[in-house]
Amino acid sequence: FIFLIGFTFFRKDEYRSKPPTKQSLNQQEKIVKEDVEEKELTDEDNIKRIAETFASIYYSYTWGNFSNIELLYNYMTEKMKNNEKERIKNIKDKGKDQPTKHYTEEARIINSAIINYSDNSTAKLNIDLEIKKINGAFVTNADVPEIKPHTSAFVDGNGNFYDGNIEDLVVEIIEEKVQIDLIKIKNDWRVEGIMKINGYN
Repeated sequence: FIFLIGFTFFRKDEYRSKPPTKQSLNQQEKIVKEDVEEKELTDEDNIKRIAETFASIYYSYTWGNFSNIELLYNYMTEKMKNNEKERIKNIKDKGKDQPTKHYTEEARIINSAIINYSDNSTAKLNIDLEIKKINGAFVTNADVPEIKPHTSAFVDGNGNFYDGNIEDLVVEIIEEKVQIDLIKIKNDWRVEGIMKINGYN
């Protein structure tokens, strides 16, 4: 704010000799607005963004596909990443002889709240999710030969090509509350744990 006052004062003579145009004023206003918005983004705001994004991706998945979790490895602590890799390996081993399911869950953030925060070390948040359960999934040609090579398409729960409204395949919508714990490592926040508060994961 002081910088802006000084800038305005020292530029006063130039404005007198060359009045600013409406376009230049609009541009200056935009720059100032963006600068203020950037400064107003606190560390707590950043934590909420990280936690919300992490939770929505973590709990959105297609049966048999773990790319949602694998994409999040870089945002986990080493301990959590190793635990998740081991968990995925165990699930894959158990599912080898199971028939393929075409099933999807999509998570959407409803609300989030920081319940514990330490500027230089840890944070804990509660996040409310809406989870949509869908009797179908996007699949590739490798999963369903009828689909053109190198393309993907949506199939219903029986594996049949589906080009209707996906909302018609929604079988249930539930709300879940999850807790997510973060720790600050150097200058970056990392997730060290996430779980559903109601007890099942």
